[in-house]
Amino acid sequence: AVMGRLVEQDPNDPPASELLKEIESEKQRLVKASKIKQPKPLPPIKPEEVPHELPQGWEWVRLDAVTSKITDGDHKTPPRISEGQRLLSAKNVRDGYLDFENCDFISEQHYQKSRERCLPETGDLLIVSVGGTIGRTSLVPQDSDFALVRSVALIKPLLLNSQYLKYAMDSELLQVSIRGRKRGGAQPCLYLSEIQLFPFSLPPLPEQHRIVARIDQLMARCDELDEQIDAATGKQIELLGAVMAEA
Repeated sequence: AVMGRLVEQDPNDPPASELLKEIESEKQRLVKASKIKQPKPLPPIKPEEVPHELPQGWEWVRLDAVTSKITDGDHKTPPRISEGQRLLSAKNVRDGYLDFENCDFISEQHYQKSRERCLPETGDLLIVSVGGTIGRTSLVPQDSDFALVRSVALIKPLLLNSQYLKYAMDSELLQVSIRGRKRGGAQPCLYLSEIQLFPFSLPPLPEQHRIVARIDQLMARCDELDEQIDAATGKQIELLGAVMAEA
């Protein structure tokens, strides 16, 4: 998908270079509105960082170039209480969803302070940045009323298909970048400055939508096949039990 081989390109799609101009324009609007800080210039992508060629109309960019903010949760963990506002950490970021059943709680005061630094909103991407599950991702669902700790980074896509961003982050391309840039041993860490520099393959926006639709279609088919395999296995076990009982 992130190599441009999953769906066909449409020559009528506006190229990704045009999308980049729109993203930059939106960034400057947010800067003028004091909603984000003026982004620092990003280093150009070196030839050795490009793992493969992209189709015409695509662009190699740094991840920070297509986001409004890349940040993380509180570095000083607020005190936990028995009831209150939800506080999520790496353990709550599962493969593709957030586990709200096993979260901690903090006071309203600490909750509001935490969200001043890191405000999760629907469609943002969460990525585990500290610990054994580093690189695991999930999109923020409709229910976004929670705070984060430092072990989870937050990526805010700008004029992108959020689901495409997640699929790209889960791809071998980005996971290789994660493994190559993490620091530490028993408790590995992925710094925000490293996440910002990830090489990211950017397709035209209409193609992002087509890629997501195609992946969803294929994943649904995989789920159907899994159910068929489980059903066939169950029948084999029943047949084997009947044969054994007869014997």
